[in-house]
Amino acid sequence: MDLRTPKGRQELGKRIQAAVADTDYDSLPAFARHLGCSRALIYQYVKGDVLVQLDRLQEIADLTGRPLAWFLLGESGLEGSDAQQLRAELDRCREATTAAEQALAHERGRRAAETDQYRHTLAQDLREICLAYRHAEDAAALLEACPRWLEIARALGDQSALAAAHLHMGHAWYQVGNLDMALRALQEALRLAQDTADLPAEYSARQELVRVLQGLGRSAEAREQALPLTTAERWWPRWAALVALAALEEQTGHLPAAEQALDQAAAVVDSGEESPDRRALARAYLASNRVNLALARGHYHLALALSDNLHALASAADLPDQIREAALDTALADLRTGRLAAAGDHLERLQEWSALAGDQRLALLASLFHTEYLRRCGDLPAAKREALAALEQAAEGSSGHPLAEAELAVGEVYRAEGKTEEALHYLQRCRARAQRLELHRLATRAALSLALLEDSAPDARQQLRDIARLAKATGYDDLQAECLVALSERARSARSALKLAQQAAALSSAAGDFWGELAAALAAAAAHLRLGELTQAAQLLIDAHSRRPAAPCRPDLTAAERSLQESLLAAFATAEEPAPPALRLMTDAGNERAQLSEEES
Repeated sequence: MDLRTPKGRQELGKRIQAAVADTDYDSLPAFARHLGCSRALIYQYVKGDVLVQLDRLQEIADLTGRPLAWFLLGESGLEGSDAQQLRAELDRCREATTAAEQALAHERGRRAAETDQYRHTLAQDLREICLAYRHAEDAAALLEACPRWLEIARALGDQSALAAAHLHMGHAWYQVGNLDMALRALQEALRLAQDTADLPAEYSARQELVRVLQGLGRSAEAREQALPLTTAERWWPRWAALVALAALEEQTGHLPAAEQALDQAAAVVDSGEESPDRRALARAYLASNRVNLALARGHYHLALALSDNLHALASAADLPDQIREAALDTALADLRTGRLAAAGDHLERLQEWSALAGDQRLALLASLFHTEYLRRCGDLPAAKREALAALEQAAEGSSGHPLAEAELAVGEVYRAEGKTEEALHYLQRCRARAQRLELHRLATRAALSLALLEDSAPDARQQLRDIARLAKATGYDDLQAECLVALSERARSARSALKLAQQAAALSSAAGDFWGELAAALAAAAAHLRLGELTQAAQLLIDAHSRRPAAPCRPDLTAAERSLQESLLAAFATAEEPAPPALRLMTDAGNERAQLSEEES
């Protein structure tokens, strides 16, 4: 039977119809449904209009229980030589098909194995690249490499690699100041780590989440992430979580709790059988947080000593980020203890260093502290230019802590210039942002500056009293002293003014706050003058003047000093006792200093 001819196809159709009729199928359409073809197609087969493919004919044979040869040769030819040839040909076809399928499966397997091996190799390379970028603190490069690692990890179905890639991405987003993106990446890393019961990855994700949530002002959620780590079996997460809790307590204004957490962390660091290198690294991070706590209290002599210790520990442990942190802390402590020249040198070097290292956070903080340096030196135009530039930089990269610090810096410059409306705008923005982010000290600082700015307000003195009580309860000694000086200057009773000034002086002296001590001395001298105690007033003024840095500084203190000197000279002119010679010499020294400054400009 030649299936290429219409007659052959018709003969085959008859045999198909006959075979179906001998089965239990009710009709050709019913058979077609079991065969998996349309009703129209089965009729075309039966009529011989369409050639039945061999694989489909085999299916028909299987369903009807007839041998394939019967359809092709009929009953009479099954035992003939044609049948034997056909059977042989079918066997050869089956063998060839089986061999081809096996070869194809083998090739597919080989290619899949090669692809899988390539992906594994690429994933390992990307992991090493991301680790290198992270160690180098190159956040921009890390953000470029991590998405490719994520893509390969997904293709491999490697949950551990996915968790690690998300963890690195979260770290990088935090470094560039995008806390929302960091939060999403780290939450996914934590979920994947928990799904795979990868405890080290879970610890790492929680540690990163603590500081991201802290930066977003979500301190309660940050504590929830940190607390499980404080009881972890592993040494590293335990002490690191306690340090993180200390930072949270310090940020939210619970300084004794912060100190207690650091003491607990120190006990963990000293316990266990860890290598000297790991212990040295932990001690460096502990030291860094102790400096931050001292700065939060306004204890600048202590902060200076602690930052020296931090530098030594960080250098020994080869921690560039903590070495830079120590340099920044030293610059700030120098600035607040009145060592302007040293502070200026440190800050200029830090600005160069941050540019070379690509450390945007360090660059911004160095710029903000340099703004304060310029303001204390009396160079308000330069201070304003740098503060506004820092504000623009902070606004581009973050809506968190750095931006609030920049708003404070701009507000303080405008306050020093006497531009009340502009100062109000930035200080109010700073206070609102700091309150939202639970930056307790920064919010208190902004509130104090606003109270000093709104001196004519009916409740100005009450605001200062409230802030002084808050600062005392929290432990912000320098801010409390500044409030006491302001209250002394506004006190109705000279005795009350003197008592407040003396309290401020004691606080500032103990804390090493040079500018607070200077302001308190001038306030005390003014109180003595009001009491008619001219000698005591003159001596305080002379001592304060002699301690001032040689360069012009603090225009507000300079003005208060000159006003007080003029008042004292006028009072001595009508008194029986003569004015101390040093009091008169202050005018000549002041004029000479102003002349030198003008010539240098």
